[in-house]
Amino acid sequence: MKYVYAIIPFSKAEKLNLTDHRQSVNDLTLINCDDLLTDGSASESFSDKVERLGGKILTRTEAIQFINNK
Repeated sequence: MKYVYAIIPFSKAEKLNLTDHRQSVNDLTLINCDDLLTDGSASESFSDKVERLGGKILTRTEAIQFINNK
């Protein structure tokens, strides 16, 4: 599976119980597509879910940079 990454506000990640096992920096939490499989409707795309949560899709390189800038 090709992973797609995103950052979402820490408060949203906390409500989804993602903060214990995902990298957070400056009130943003890095997630991948699997983290939102059970959030929202099955017909909603990952990008739609990220947008609804107030986040931003990242490339693999951007995700690595996010982790390295902690």
